[in-house]
Amino acid sequence: MASGHINKRGDKWRARYRGTDGKERSRTFDTKREANSWLSQQTSSIVRGDWIDPKAGEIKFGEYARGWLDRQTFDKPKTEAETRGLLASRVLPEWQDVSLNKISYEAVSSWSASLIGVVSSSRTRQSIHLLGRILDDATRTGRLVRHPVRQVKLPRLRTKRKVVPLTVEQVEKLADACGGRWGTLVRILAYTGMRWGEVVALRPMDFDLKRRRVQVANTLSEVGGHLHETDTKTHRVRSVPLIDELVAEIEWLIEGEEQDALLFTWGTHERPPLSSEFARTVWRPAKEAVGLDSVRVHDLRHTCASLLISKGAPVTVVARILGHSKATTTLSIYAHLFENETDAWGDKLNEDVSDTRAANLRPVEEPPGSSAG
Repeated sequence: MASGHINKRGDKWRARYRGTDGKERSRTFDTKREANSWLSQQTSSIVRGDWIDPKAGEIKFGEYARGWLDRQTFDKPKTEAETRGLLASRVLPEWQDVSLNKISYEAVSSWSASLIGVVSSSRTRQSIHLLGRILDDATRTGRLVRHPVRQVKLPRLRTKRKVVPLTVEQVEKLADACGGRWGTLVRILAYTGMRWGEVVALRPMDFDLKRRRVQVANTLSEVGGHLHETDTKTHRVRSVPLIDELVAEIEWLIEGEEQDALLFTWGTHERPPLSSEFARTVWRPAKEAVGLDSVRVHDLRHTCASLLISKGAPVTVVARILGHSKATTTLSIYAHLFENETDAWGDKLNEDVSDTRAANLRPVEEPPGSSAG
């Protein structure tokens, strides 16, 4: 049973108790009532099992955050770079010199409000989430009993740009304008739905042209102007179908190449282009030439989704081809495209019912009381 003692020292009251670590702690108050209240809080926390050393939370956030970062393991270099960048640019400038146990709900709410207008709502949410992750860790390591970040209301995400897919005719014009292997790259993006990093990581050994398939196992991520090869975004390997027209182009592209050689190398480099290099040198001139100035490379992935949905592909199939970990992700992005298909499916149902009724030659009965006279 947790217990403590209060004794008077001059005109002050001293409260003492022994923590779960066996060390005695004390504090002096002006009144006996204040001493009793504090002692009750400490002994109650010992009984509940959530007592911590009061000095443990006095460590500065900056010191703790750097130690937390050193203890993390990251699946991908890009994730590590983004985490370090966010911590350095948004979180540490505000909290570096604040003790962990001094981070309050009011302070975090004010910080959240101050970020709005300076950075996007998404970036604000990421910043608050990172602060929360570090303070979550502080509770697990016994520095804090609890923290207020999870109670802070996050800003609403800004409505994303509506997905506007291209037509096959527009894709072909863009591919022709890019020319050569870059035209093939554009067609692969548009007709397989692969991500940019997945396409530029392709090698001849990834293709099974007899089965009209490509295996998507790796991706190239850009970090600080350098490319790093890792597994896919969802850490899963998937097999994606190829249309006949792509098979012929890929056969030409991989002819004479080593099986493990990267297909889309850039100039004299032995690496694919950075996305910015491709956009500046190939993509931008091509889209301006065909009058599609606002189109992004990523819109080619949306185009593949649109084409699949227009052909009646179930959401689970679209998700599998695009490499989404969950079908709900696909629905959240392309729900409006599936809505366009509801009328078509309604028409199909109508045809089946009409054909069946016609085949049975069953006359429609008039409701009772509807006959003349």
